[in-house]
Amino acid sequence: MKWSLFLGSGILSAMAIAGCGMSGRISAQPSGKGTSHPALSSASPSSHVPPVKVTASSSHSPSLSVSSPHNETTSSTSAQQVARISLSASPNPIVVNQNTVISGNVYLANGKGVPNAEMSILGLPNDPSGKIFYTNKFGEFSFDVQWATPGTYTVSVGNGLVAWQTRVRVTPDAPSSSGSPSVANNPSSPWDSIELQALQYLSPRTELPLGAPAELPNLPSSSGYLAAQAQASSTAWVVHLLETTRRYDVNKPQIPQHLIDAPQTYAAAIASFGVTHLAGTIPSSGNPQLPLFLWQEGLVASGMGPNALGPLTLSGPESQVINLGYGITGTLYKQNSYYSNLVWHEGEWTFVVMNTSKQQAVSIAQPVVVYLHTAYLPPHPGLVAINIGVHGAYTHLDWIANRMLYHINNDTIALQNNAVGACQLAVSWHSYSGAN
Repeated sequence: MKWSLFLGSGILSAMAIAGCGMSGRISAQPSGKGTSHPALSSASPSSHVPPVKVTASSSHSPSLSVSSPHNETTSSTSAQQVARISLSASPNPIVVNQNTVISGNVYLANGKGVPNAEMSILGLPNDPSGKIFYTNKFGEFSFDVQWATPGTYTVSVGNGLVAWQTRVRVTPDAPSSSGSPSVANNPSSPWDSIELQALQYLSPRTELPLGAPAELPNLPSSSGYLAAQAQASSTAWVVHLLETTRRYDVNKPQIPQHLIDAPQTYAAAIASFGVTHLAGTIPSSGNPQLPLFLWQEGLVASGMGPNALGPLTLSGPESQVINLGYGITGTLYKQNSYYSNLVWHEGEWTFVVMNTSKQQAVSIAQPVVVYLHTAYLPPHPGLVAINIGVHGAYTHLDWIANRMLYHINNDTIALQNNAVGACQLAVSWHSYSGAN
């Protein structure tokens, strides 16, 4: 979601001006083997990170201390130069009075961190007026936080021109009323409680490998709940995540039918993911037909049909090489007088931004390149296809491992952040063994 922020006298206010999108919960520690920035510790902030700690006391009145960077009290970069902010909460969800780390990065357009950037944060416990802080020399920041009351809390970081937000779910330290397992009762689980319920539902119903992303999109509504529909057979399984106005367990018949149909209407769809066993011939890695194969098989596996989003075009009569940063170059293929497709490759993965202008394609592709500089997709042949439609962006992601097709859809349709969000779902994928 893009936000317009107004900062005055230390007070931060925010107004949404476009779309509904990802939380921006980009992991503070690279999921792969990136070494560009030192990892942030959840036990205590890195020595490079301004130590900002928020804790909730037993009286539910948190104390807050803020320290500026050592010998660095002014921002070395103007607010206009900040291009993107990442923000995450880990662990998330948490139980009351459990520590979580709110952390992130502030980036320039070239993907480098912004040192000593003056930023504001809004949404910390009992701190409605917000706080000003500075990034470290790598453009990083980190806060230790606890909430004393259950609920869903939105935390926003911005500088007056660029902002991002994430949501933290705080659950009671007690079994759920439905008797279903929850993350609060499974502290080692990396998943949201509804995902864990879905995996436990699927486990006795399929022999295919199970898994789910640990990082999920924000719900469009601050008062919404995450629900799931899970289906399984001997050759496939799929989970659809939906936003509802009340809490439901997995596959509850009380979930309104129009929400179950949301993947076709975009009404309340959040994301979907699943695995399908491929019985036929599979193009080998490096075969130019492999992305086309993944596109069609993935759409079928997700329940949309092979032609739901039109053909996948990876070439064109006119082309232009585009520098996307970090040594990655893409090729812009003109499709007609209005639209072009931008294609690039990273390892065994093919990326394409479809049906848009050059400027918009580059603005969508560059944050993906920046994110994947320090976060790794699964090490298998794969496809990330970002389709630009009337309502925004829709990203479909597939990869193949051992004749298994893994597929992910990011159904939140914010234009700028949908693609990074879909990659985030894949990067945070965790396998489920039944003992998680």
